[in-house]
Amino acid sequence: MVYHLFLWLTVCFWGVSFVATKVVVMVFPPFFAAILRFLIAWVFLWLFTRRKAYGKRKDLVFAGLWGVTLYFVFENLGMVYTLPTNAVLIISLVPLLNLLYLSLFRKQRLTILQVAGAAIAFAGVCVVFLNGNINLRLNPLGDLLIFASAISWVVYTHYILQVEREKPAGSADALAVTRALTGWGVLFLIPFTALESLFGRAHWSLDALGWPFFAGLLFLSVCCSSIGFYLWNMAIRNLGPRYTTNTLYVMPIVTGVAEAVILRSIPNRYTLIGAFFVLLGLYISEQKKHTVKGISPSK
Repeated sequence: MVYHLFLWLTVCFWGVSFVATKVVVMVFPPFFAAILRFLIAWVFLWLFTRRKAYGKRKDLVFAGLWGVTLYFVFENLGMVYTLPTNAVLIISLVPLLNLLYLSLFRKQRLTILQVAGAAIAFAGVCVVFLNGNINLRLNPLGDLLIFASAISWVVYTHYILQVEREKPAGSADALAVTRALTGWGVLFLIPFTALESLFGRAHWSLDALGWPFFAGLLFLSVCCSSIGFYLWNMAIRNLGPRYTTNTLYVMPIVTGVAEAVILRSIPNRYTLIGAFFVLLGLYISEQKKHTVKGISPSK
């Protein structure tokens, strides 16, 4: 029961994180904001544990690369161009992308309902992308970057599962794993931040510094990164990857409420329509009837 509570707390943290990220990237450039967030998170974790992480170094390195560096490079840059509600709707496709990964690379068959749900959810994302403008005169760059971050998270889940399979018998320090992959993520963020400062159009709005920025940065670093990653990895190990990733379905609701309260930004009708179809598709995809002929789906 306690793992369920911790997991849902993490989902709430991450649902609000899209709004907090929007606040932070309005002050600092996206890559610098990402490296600052995870550097603070690494220091916070280092204060609690200095033990060596279990798992192969290769898996920890790639978990940090995909789950920290690439995910947040795409997400933070995407948040410059899109709204928090759009971003969380796209991220909520992670469970379906994970099913697609299992089908393509693990040779596991999907059910008819999973395929139908994926199609409906994809239609909802298209509504969000187009925003009522069929000829795409609007710039979809932000939404595409967020979609890239969703793919990065699917790959991260694969590597963190590899790490958890290598967990030794008896007691092991899961905090050390979170600290290790966070550290690798920070290292890989350095070249992105350097390129952003040297050749990019880094946007600094230091006049906007204030308590919302500092509160948002600390919330992202401590709650969403240090605590959130730790609890998420624990949930994957104890509750399984399928149930754990499925809880991301609720994030659009959390983000929508947080955006309305914090940013005072009411989602437009196309975002609401898209949200309905995404959630409907995700719900349908979770039904376990009418297996497609072939290999049974994973549990």
